[in-house]
Amino acid sequence: MPATDRSDSRHLLGLASLSDFLVRSRQCGAAVSTTDRLADALLAYERGLGPDDRRAAAPLRREALRLRAEVTLLNRRLRRGPVRHAPTFRHRVEALVLRTVGD
Repeated sequence: MPATDRSDSRHLLGLASLSDFLVRSRQCGAAVSTTDRLADALLAYERGLGPDDRRAAAPLRREALRLRAEVTLLNRRLRRGPVRHAPTFRHRVEALVLRTVGD
């Protein structure tokens, strides 16, 4: 198992779920705060992936950084007001975590 642990995974999943809920319910202030924390958690998760085999971890790192970029973009949009048709992150973060655990 990589250097990331289960509590990091649960924290990421919790933030992604909360972010999705707050965006859907149009609670912009809380959603901005949560997406900001989710972006930071994704960066920490990417940095915590095991440096043992860089080539094997590269796709996971790219996916974590891609998700972080999308979360940051959503955060900027939320700062201007409610967002329609916002992307959801729970399922994508869950897939990332499962791929990490599966390796």
